[in-house]
Amino acid sequence: MKCIPGTEVWRWHATHGVPLEISLPMLADRGLVPTWDTLLDSARKDGANAKTLVRRLQSAVQDAYGKEVGREIANRLPSLIEVH
Repeated sequence: MKCIPGTEVWRWHATHGVPLEISLPMLADRGLVPTWDTLLDSARKDGANAKTLVRRLQSAVQDAYGKEVGREIANRLPSLIEVH
């Protein structure tokens, strides 16, 4: 999979109202994955609650990227908010 800047994915959501539950499957279908740390950083800068966002993303990534890969990503997301 190739990475796309998480800042772009968050911008689609924040500026254009594209739900993450919609954009993530679209990215997965194209073999793309957002950089999760920059997505969370962008969300935090916009005032989003990082813990709430992680909970939303955890189920969305499993739906978008499949159970196995999604579970791996979902398990790593909480550690990204602890670092920042």
